[in-house]
Amino acid sequence: MFYSHRIDAEFGTISASAQPVLWTTDEKNAICQCEGAVPWAAPPPASRRQASKTAHWRSMRQVQSVSFVTAVRDKYRSSFGRRGTFSVRRREVKERHQIKDALDLLDRHHDPLQSGTVSKLSLAGLMVLTAEDIREEGLPDWMQAIGLVHGLGRILYFLGEDTVGAGGACFGSGGAAAGDSSAAAGVTPTERECALGEYSWVVGAPFPDGITCPSYNDDNDDALDERYGAGGGKPTGMYREGLGLENVLLCFTGPEYMHMVLRNHGATSIPPRGLAMLRLYPLEPWHARDGYAELESAVDKEMKRAVRQFDAIRRSTLHSVTVQRREANLERAWHNHLSDLVDKFFPGDLTW
Repeated sequence: MFYSHRIDAEFGTISASAQPVLWTTDEKNAICQCEGAVPWAAPPPASRRQASKTAHWRSMRQVQSVSFVTAVRDKYRSSFGRRGTFSVRRREVKERHQIKDALDLLDRHHDPLQSGTVSKLSLAGLMVLTAEDIREEGLPDWMQAIGLVHGLGRILYFLGEDTVGAGGACFGSGGAAAGDSSAAAGVTPTERECALGEYSWVVGAPFPDGITCPSYNDDNDDALDERYGAGGGKPTGMYREGLGLENVLLCFTGPEYMHMVLRNHGATSIPPRGLAMLRLYPLEPWHARDGYAELESAVDKEMKRAVRQFDAIRRSTLHSVTVQRREANLERAWHNHLSDLVDKFFPGDLTW
């Protein structure tokens, strides 16, 4: 805590106050921001952003087990295109939900895990800027396309939110259990929370060194299961050595769901390495900390550098949005060139 209250960015000065206030920093993004006044007798509280992210990480560590991931993957794989129509804030949308429709929906929302930051940029705006930054780096257009859609899996969170209590909604009740693959199956609260995630690990193998919040590992149902490497079991868990990351279960997250959507969309011309990049960038223990070496294939080793590059650009974009207050205009960017990008790599409609 510091006895400071105001920063003047133009002159680079800090004015002091008699009331202590809480300043927090983000280690990865090098952001410092004021969280507000703190009572004299109270201990320093966590920032709103850090509190929401910590709660999210703990929840994900609890639920992302082999049984859960298997059930929820089966549920969504078997129900693509069979949810009929659903209401999004009283606007009827067909089951074949185009990418522009999804971007329009996310353009009305902000990331709940970023609450308390100064940026007011929408989720769609962040994805537009990510694609633009990849373009500025002179990287392939298929990588720009992945930058544009990498966060679209969060649509599960907001569809679940927007359909709760909506008159005439046919998407589902929002309370169906994972594993219910009927056409009426909705998005459960747990699945909505998972859709916000952009941090993953291999499910069915021991937790790697360097995983975020290791103290939460014991909350997971698989933590004591010897089949998955607990108690001195196989370091590869239920997998054979060198199997390759394309053949392992990862946490069910927004990027994982989007990867499933694109794999189901047979007409996409995104190269296999692009689809792998979408799925693997949340696997930070692998590409940032060199975990899961026993599971890697030769293809994984070759791809790691590109995945790391994509994640670095994504993080840099997020950082610039917060610090520089960057803005994005979805409609202008769409008409300028993004529509051509989508038409090239995602022809036709996507089934969600």
